[in-house]
Amino acid sequence: MASRADRARRDRPTMVVRHHPDLPDPRLIREIQAGMEEEGVPFRTDQAHDDHGRLGAHGGEAAALAYAAAQASALDVGVGVDARGTICVHHAKLPPAAPALTGPASAARVLGHNAARIVVGLPLRPLPAPALPIPVNGDLAMPGRLSLDQARVLLDTALAKADAIGVPINVAVADDGGHLLAFARQDGAILASVDIAIRKARTAVLLRMTTDELGKAAAVGGPLYGIEGTNGGLVVFGGGIPLFTPAGDLLGAIGVSGGTVEQDITIAQAGADHLGATATFPQRARA
Repeated sequence: MASRADRARRDRPTMVVRHHPDLPDPRLIREIQAGMEEEGVPFRTDQAHDDHGRLGAHGGEAAALAYAAAQASALDVGVGVDARGTICVHHAKLPPAAPALTGPASAARVLGHNAARIVVGLPLRPLPAPALPIPVNGDLAMPGRLSLDQARVLLDTALAKADAIGVPINVAVADDGGHLLAFARQDGAILASVDIAIRKARTAVLLRMTTDELGKAAAVGGPLYGIEGTNGGLVVFGGGIPLFTPAGDLLGAIGVSGGTVEQDITIAQAGADHLGATATFPQRARA
C-alpha cells in the first residue's frame, strides 16, 4: 500500500510536457525536466501519438502541443516539443497561436526553468543567444529575410497612416534577430519614443507576439508578470507587431511609438497589413 507521502506526491498538481513521438534527440525532454526539477515544480510527460488523431490538424507543431499540455495541466502551464526540436511554453489563458515562450533545442533547460518560473511567479531567465544557421545540403536553413526595400515599405506605410491620423511618430523595423533594420522619426515626434519604438520591434521578435498581447500576459497576476525586466528590457504595451511569411517563418517586426497606445497599434498594423498584401517573401531552405 502506498504511503501517505507517496499519495501526496502523486496527487500534487503538475505541469505537463507533451512531445512529438519523433524527437531529434530524446535528451531534450530530460533537459526540460532538469530545469523544472531545479525550480522545484512537479511535472509529468506525455507523448503525442499519430493514431486516434491526437496530433490533429496542426501536425504536432510545438505551439499546439504546448497549448494542449497547458490545458491538461492543473497548473495551467505546459511545454510542447515538436519533431524539429522546437520548444514552446504555453499558458492555458493565452491564445492558442501565441505561446508564452519559444526556443530552440539548445535552450531546453532554460525553457524548463522558465516554465516552472511562470508557475511560481519568479522572473524569467534570459534565453541563450541563438546559434548560427546550420548548413542543410549546402544551403543555410534560415528563415525568410526582410529586405531593406520591404522595410522601407513598412516605414512609408506607417508614416502615411500617422499623417492621416494626425500624430507624429517614431517607427522602427527590426530583422528576424531583433536588430534594427530601418527607422524614421517624424518632425515633432516625442524623443523618448525613439527608444520605445525600437524596443517594441525587438520585443515582438523575441516573443513572436504583439506587444499588446504580451502586455495582457505580463499584467499583475498574469502568466508572464515581470517579463519586461528580462532580455535587457522589453515593452509590454501595444505598438509592436511581428511579421511572418505565409509559411509562418518570422521575418522581423515593426514598432511604433509617439501616439496613444491605440494609435500606435493602428499605425503599426497598417504597415504590417500592407506588407502582407503586397510583398513576395523568400522561402526557408528545406532539407
